[in-house]
Amino acid sequence: MKANLLLLLTRIRKGQYQAKPARITEIPKEDGGKRPLIISCFEDKIIESTVSKILNSVFEPIFLKYSYGFRPKLNAHDALRELNRLTYNFNKGAIVEIDITKCFNTIKHCELMEFLRKRISDKKFLRLVMKLIETPIIENDTIVTNKEGCRQGSIVSPILANIFLHYVIDSWFAKISKENLMGQTGMVRYCDDMVFVFEMKADAKRFYDVLPKRLNKYGLNINEAKSQMIKSGRDHAANLAKQGRRSQVIIFLDLLAIVANQDLVQHGD
Repeated sequence: MKANLLLLLTRIRKGQYQAKPARITEIPKEDGGKRPLIISCFEDKIIESTVSKILNSVFEPIFLKYSYGFRPKLNAHDALRELNRLTYNFNKGAIVEIDITKCFNTIKHCELMEFLRKRISDKKFLRLVMKLIETPIIENDTIVTNKEGCRQGSIVSPILANIFLHYVIDSWFAKISKENLMGQTGMVRYCDDMVFVFEMKADAKRFYDVLPKRLNKYGLNINEAKSQMIKSGRDHAANLAKQGRRSQVIIFLDLLAIVANQDLVQHGD
């Protein structure tokens, strides 16, 4: 084992390492679809794990408070608690729930590498990352190079997705909240699951209108069927209770539900 690891290290140092072709397995999703997962060999998993640790040490210090997925000392329950707090933080406003279509599988490699270069200058390391995300895939007995996306199942994919969405969503949302929106805002993101909370409905509408353009710029698309804008706030909840109306439930992370106002605000209204 030790000898094999030393040989692997030598190949990496000489730039001779190449990820072995990986197989894809599919697991069922709750909506009836299937989620493809990559199955890497043991040697590649060692590299993925090491690269993931390095990327975490480099980018964790700049990640914003909005992000909860796959981060040290943070978990889904922390995200849910924060989302519940934000939901009842304002007397009125709106919640925007966003689902990105096949987020992991549509991450553009060129854009991702540009984001990595913001904090990493080591060209050998960057080439190693590129080799991992371009891991060949066996499809129908044919070996195909992965030219797009960070395949789920790879150990390094969660941190790469977090880095990508940090620049595409988190830092951008922090900037527009400060410079372009009138009221207070909040956001909770658990990797590619995200909910935005707004004190003012007008801000929520403006954000909901501009977000698709922002995502499209980086090759991502909103799943309209699973995305929505909903009126929210303590005043709305109180009015619903007085009217004997049931509150709508938003499912977040497939774990728990958050109570919000029942009235939907259509995209573009």
